[in-house]
Amino acid sequence: TKRVVYLHKDTSLTRKQTNINLSIEQFNFLHNHFNYSFQFVGESNANSSNYSALYAFGATQILQPKLNSLQALQNSLDLSNDWHFGVLSYDLKNELFPIQSENKATIATPNLLFVIPRFVITQKADQQTLHCLTDNDFDFFQELLKQMPKQQAKKQSKIELQPQVSYAQYAEQFARIQEHIQLGNLYEMNYCFESVAKTVSLHPEVIFSRMREKALAPFMALVKAKHLQLVSASPERYLMRQDNTLYSQPIKGTAKRGNTKQEDEAIQQALLSSLKERTENVMIVDLVRNDLGRCCQAGTVEVTELQQIYSFPTVHQLISTIKGELKPNTSFKDIIESTFPMGSMTGAPKLKVLQVTEEVENFKRGWYSGAVGYIAPNGNFDFNVVIRSLLYDEELKRVSYGAGSGITAASVAKEEYNECLLKQQSLLSLIQ
Repeated sequence: TKRVVYLHKDTSLTRKQTNINLSIEQFNFLHNHFNYSFQFVGESNANSSNYSALYAFGATQILQPKLNSLQALQNSLDLSNDWHFGVLSYDLKNELFPIQSENKATIATPNLLFVIPRFVITQKADQQTLHCLTDNDFDFFQELLKQMPKQQAKKQSKIELQPQVSYAQYAEQFARIQEHIQLGNLYEMNYCFESVAKTVSLHPEVIFSRMREKALAPFMALVKAKHLQLVSASPERYLMRQDNTLYSQPIKGTAKRGNTKQEDEAIQQALLSSLKERTENVMIVDLVRNDLGRCCQAGTVEVTELQQIYSFPTVHQLISTIKGELKPNTSFKDIIESTFPMGSMTGAPKLKVLQVTEEVENFKRGWYSGAVGYIAPNGNFDFNVVIRSLLYDEELKRVSYGAGSGITAASVAKEEYNECLLKQQSLLSLIQ
C-alpha cells in the first residue's frame, strides 16, 4: 500500500499514512490492549468535512499536569504540532475561576488529560487511514492485529444506578436556586446530581458497540486512560474549530419520544412551543455568544440555528448553533479560557452559577460535564460535552453517571427531577 508522508508545521516530525479496514471487533481488541485509547464516532452536523470517526491508541506523550494545565497543553501544541486526544474535566474551572471544589469525588479524575497517540486512525465515510510515526510502528501494528484472539462474546450485566440525591433533597436545593433567581443573582442554572453503581464489572467496549449499532448520537466517545474508562452517547458539541471559524451547539430543552408518530409529533410541538424551554435555550445562546465574543472578531459572532429540534432514539432536544471568526493569533488556551466550562452545563451569569453550584450539588463532577475530543495537527479541533455518559473505575469497580437540567424562574422541581431520571433511563435502555 502506498504510504504518504504528512508534514506538520514542525517539519522534523512526520506521520506516514496507509489505508486500512478495521472491524469493530478489532477496534475493541486495540482498546483493551493499550493503556490509552480514544474512539470518537458520529458524523458532524455542522460541517461535512469533519471525520465520521477518529481513533487513537497508545501514547508517545502523556500530559496530566497538576497546575497550569492549559499552559502545559499549549506548550505541547506549540512544540509538536501533532495529534492530541484528551479530556477537559469540569473541575478545570478551578484553575480558570477563583473557586474550589470541596465535594467528594466518587471517581477521582485529573483536571486535564491529553496524550499524543502512537497510532491515529482517521475515517471519512468508509475510508480508514492509519497514521504512524515510523515504519516500525506500521509493522508493529500489523503484527499486533495478527495476535488478536478469537473474540468471545461478552455479556454486560444489568447496571443498577442509584441516585445519590432523593427527590426531597433535590427539592430543597431547587428552592435555594429559585431564591437566587428571585433575588436576581442568577437567570438560569444547570443543577446536576449523580447516580452510582458499586461493585460492577463493566465492559465499556461492549456498551460502545451497542451504541454504534443504534447510531445513537453524533458525538459518541469511548475513552480509556489506564483504570479510568468513559463511554459517552453525547448528543452535544461543546466547541469545534474549522480553520478560522468556531462553532458551538448548546442543548437546552429535552422531551421524551412518543409511542406513535402522532404522539411523537405532538411532543415535538409542545417542546417547540414551551416558553420555559425556549427561554432557557435563549439564555444559554446569549451566554455562548458572549463567550465566543471574547475570542472572536467583533461583529462575526452569529446564531445560525435557533432552537432546532433534533430527534434521537429516546429523546427530542432543542439545539442552537452559534459561530464566530477567531481573532488573529488566538491559541487553543485562549479559546478554552474564553468559553469553559460550557454555558449549557453552567448557566448565567457564569461565575455566580459556578459558586452556587458548589453550594447546592453534593458531588464533584470531574469528567462529567467536561469535554472530550481531539486537536488535529493543523490546529482544528472538536470537543463534545460529556453528558449521557458512564464513567467507570476499573480498580474500584464503580460506575458514575451525572445528569442535570436547566433551572429558571418557570421551572417546577418535580418536572426537573424527572427530566434527569429520563435522561438516565434513556441511556440505560439503549445499552442493556
